[in-house]
Amino acid sequence: MSILKGNTPWMLLAQVGALLGFAAYAVTLTTLQREWGLSNFESGLIASAFFVGYIAVVPFATALTDQMDARRIYMIGSLFAITGQLGMGFVASGFISACACMMVSGAGLAATYMPGLKILSDRLIQGEITRHISFYTAFFGVGTGLSYVISGWVLSMGDWHSVYRWVALGPTTSLLIVLAFIRPTRHSHWQEKITIDWRNIFPIRKWQQVLQNRNASGYILGYTVHSLELFASRSWLVAFFILSTQLSGEQFILAATTLAGVINFFGVPASILGNELALKVGRQKWVCIVMITSAIFGVALAY
Repeated sequence: MSILKGNTPWMLLAQVGALLGFAAYAVTLTTLQREWGLSNFESGLIASAFFVGYIAVVPFATALTDQMDARRIYMIGSLFAITGQLGMGFVASGFISACACMMVSGAGLAATYMPGLKILSDRLIQGEITRHISFYTAFFGVGTGLSYVISGWVLSMGDWHSVYRWVALGPTTSLLIVLAFIRPTRHSHWQEKITIDWRNIFPIRKWQQVLQNRNASGYILGYTVHSLELFASRSWLVAFFILSTQLSGEQFILAATTLAGVINFFGVPASILGNELALKVGRQKWVCIVMITSAIFGVALAY
């Protein structure tokens, strides 16, 4: 199977490592809320700071992959992720410092996730790309699932500082994998001199052209709304399970963090099989079926 050959296995492992700190805040949220006296609003803002860092850096990171080997960007992103997570483990002492560290961590994800995909696409034959991409995106679930589980285990054996210090080993491993096993490559359209053009980073006219395409804009809007519920639920999932346990007075067989990890692991086969079913059923029809089903179960979960 071609997925198990070449650079893909290494990039799948690297992605898992890069995501090891993804759920660390979700796991430690209730602990930090008590220790720092945070309101729910402040707790949510710290979680949002991660994605603010992601949004701020992703246009630069993706634009640079068109001018240079994404491998270099990936390694820089890994350093950002390491810095942010160690910052939480050693420096963060309240709302402001936590927001700053989470923004740096988010910037690290921005400079590893999409550049990691570009590392693969630059080294694959055109006809193979779709299946490799589906595996790469599916492994997001592996990384986030392990992040919940490992962060929960560390928290149960130590304190919240230890969680961030240990998960920093994830992006460290990713950095070493890319450095050791992904060979540098060159393309004819890459330039020796890197130029930062704001029109490439924020191509407003191109965005307008894309949004004028009704099919494309529909998928973009749908994915935007999907991302709102996806990342909000991931940030509060552990806290929700803890609250549910307290209100019911019952103890579930799995710890809240382990349960959150298991749920994220289900995203792996769902992503791979979903891509295959979309090819057979039709992507638009399949997306509608999945999103309506998800909405129904989401509302049911609240009650």
